[in-house]
Amino acid sequence: IEYTDRTFGTYGRTLIYPTRNDLVFYSDKFQTDKLYDVIENADYMINVANLKPHSGTGITLTAKNHFGSQSRAGAYHLHYSHISQIEGKPPTNAGYHKYRVLVDLMGSRYLGRNTVLYVIDGLYAGGANEGGPPVKYFMAPFNGNWCSSVFISQDQVALESVCFDFLRAEWNGTYLHDRSNNSNEAMPDINGVDDYLHQAADSSNWPEGILYDPDNSGKPVPSLGVHEHWNNPVNKQYSRNLGRNYGIELLSIPAYLVGNDAPAMITQNAAMRLASAAGTKGERGQDSRFRQNGSSPGTVPSVLAAPVIKSVTRRSLPEGLKSRKFFAGVLDDNNGKYFLTDAGIVRGDLFSVEGRMSFHLINGGILTSVNDDKKIYPDLLRHFIYELSAEGPRLWMGSSRGAVTALLPDERTISDVCLYDTSNSEIADDNVLAVSLGRNHLRWFGTGRGISALADNHWLDRDYNETYPDDLFSYSPITAIATNIRGDTLYVATEGAGVGRVYRNETDAISGASSYMQWGPIEIPSDSVYSICIARDGTQWIGTNNGVASHRGPDALENWRAFNTASGLVNNYVQAIAAEPYGNNIWFGTRGGVSVFDGSGITSFTVTDGLISNNILFIMTDKNGLVYLGTDKGIMVFADGKLVCYN
Repeated sequence: IEYTDRTFGTYGRTLIYPTRNDLVFYSDKFQTDKLYDVIENADYMINVANLKPHSGTGITLTAKNHFGSQSRAGAYHLHYSHISQIEGKPPTNAGYHKYRVLVDLMGSRYLGRNTVLYVIDGLYAGGANEGGPPVKYFMAPFNGNWCSSVFISQDQVALESVCFDFLRAEWNGTYLHDRSNNSNEAMPDINGVDDYLHQAADSSNWPEGILYDPDNSGKPVPSLGVHEHWNNPVNKQYSRNLGRNYGIELLSIPAYLVGNDAPAMITQNAAMRLASAAGTKGERGQDSRFRQNGSSPGTVPSVLAAPVIKSVTRRSLPEGLKSRKFFAGVLDDNNGKYFLTDAGIVRGDLFSVEGRMSFHLINGGILTSVNDDKKIYPDLLRHFIYELSAEGPRLWMGSSRGAVTALLPDERTISDVCLYDTSNSEIADDNVLAVSLGRNHLRWFGTGRGISALADNHWLDRDYNETYPDDLFSYSPITAIATNIRGDTLYVATEGAGVGRVYRNETDAISGASSYMQWGPIEIPSDSVYSICIARDGTQWIGTNNGVASHRGPDALENWRAFNTASGLVNNYVQAIAAEPYGNNIWFGTRGGVSVFDGSGITSFTVTDGLISNNILFIMTDKNGLVYLGTDKGIMVFADGKLVCYN
């Protein structure tokens, strides 16, 4: 073994020198680089990296190792192709089909294409702070302990795809880590982190005008490997694991770590208790270093420009899909989309707005309960959410017969359907109007007789009746619910009684808090509330039949602001709200079109601008920055000035 050094040849190290000529020609034609003589003369390389997120690229693995293979004093000249061009600052270069210098490094005949083995050291995985200590990981199968893992492959793209899935599952806004190693904790989950893997795998994903040829040979690089994402973070299966003859196969030692028998995920609190027992403090409130995820500065970009519709494309829904109304939508942990329609639950896949969305009706639209053989037809469903449970991906649905839950073994089927109603559970009422998910698998249900909550398999006691009696919800039915960022407080929109608030108290029950109603300094335009959204910064956006209100901070009587048609809203009946996850734009769906608040002004769109309907039933944003608009006449997708309509 020889240890090399570019500065000193002391202590037994071998001094290396820059190559005589430039050997890397970056494909955006902006610059070139020399390497080191030891790299130019190497017969082959073995590339070993650490498993960790990164404040500029989102992740830093074997591809980014080569930032140190070029011979300049630093690598800041390559940072312009990062997701965050200035590390630790808001993402300014997110998205897909962008030039990524990592593809050139992976495709260089001296670097990625001269490597016979790739190894990622996850024995003690890293945190978000480059110079910080390793941290224990909470996701399965680590469950609050050290990762104790090594990842090995001869396919660099496949290896980085797998490790990206692990990092994205761990640093996804769910878990709390050491504050000194928690900055930019959401970085692996930012739109476009895997853009370089898409491009390394398939030239159809290259940016317009870019031909990756880092050797200046006149021949673009071929596919550098296989890229895909696992089915879910519990089973961790890829295409070949699932019996297909293409794609990635993830093998583990011991073998049961991958597949249907993989260890279940445990709750965050249980993982923290394990970490605490092993010598790492982790209980909420036990150590001031632990704080709520998503609150670190620098993870939200500055105000984005107001959206503008530059082009409109109209496409037909599949003939076999009899859906017209799209009531609700959810994202799974792999950015897959599920829609609640008048035909049932539909899976819809779309990578970019330039592509064509594929639609698949799940289980023919009918759910059959396993506990009493009751069939749940599409017209009985009210609302739904996605949960990555210990058993795997599942949906929770509100229906007029109770709360329905089902596993998602793959993208097109539902299994193990179970119905919770007043005959077999402590749910307040069979008529479940809305569902929401809090931390540690706390499921909230808004019913015809109030709020219920299920923590794992235990129903919480309802202590809020003095504040919110059951009769209140008979006269003022629940229309929507949303949890705060911590997931332990629920905001309850009602038709006639404003916004109620309930929270999980220390005795494992649900208690009531003061409500938001139309009086004095509380600027709710109406007590008939039809939509509610909690933005990433904690701002509560409340949609009514007479406009929308925003509220910031813990004081119920301060920091209110109201908007209506006089302020620029296209229509005062606001029945859907969505906040862009990494921007300041707030989208409002009304009965008269769409309005977008960009932090300073409001821009609106109607059928005259290309919408298929002015009746917007739900709005959802995905991790690629696409905005989905469900209507009574189909669904629309918007991004980068392009509106695509499916009806």
